[in-house]
Amino acid sequence: MHFDWAGFDLMAGLCDRAIAQMAWNVYLANPGPGGELQVFRRPGTRPGLTKAEAEARGPEVVFGNYGFPDSMVGGCQRATIGVGAGDLVIFMNRHFHRVADLVPPEAAQDRVAISAHIVGLDDGTFHDFS
Repeated sequence: MHFDWAGFDLMAGLCDRAIAQMAWNVYLANPGPGGELQVFRRPGTRPGLTKAEAEARGPEVVFGNYGFPDSMVGGCQRATIGVGAGDLVIFMNRHFHRVADLVPPEAAQDRVAISAHIVGLDDGTFHDFS
């Protein structure tokens, strides 16, 4: 489980200007049951490790915006969004979110999606990044 936030995902010079963000995903293939997007009503707020840093340190490290345990969203409301080939989902990705496991787990290798972020800057412009 993780959250995204342009305030520390963007390069220096732009990160301090981010005031809003969303993500969009287009699903090209989602084999088998599972794979739903779960978005929790709890925004992440503190910058920390990047995804690459969290992966390099391993699963015992839980800070930054990646690798949070389920206990972080215990009791929070959530939206569960089923996804299939051809679906477009736009959501507030600063909120904690995750993808439900696919059944069987090996089906994950056949899941295909295109994803990106849309950020609103303090000058009123919007930009996409991945």
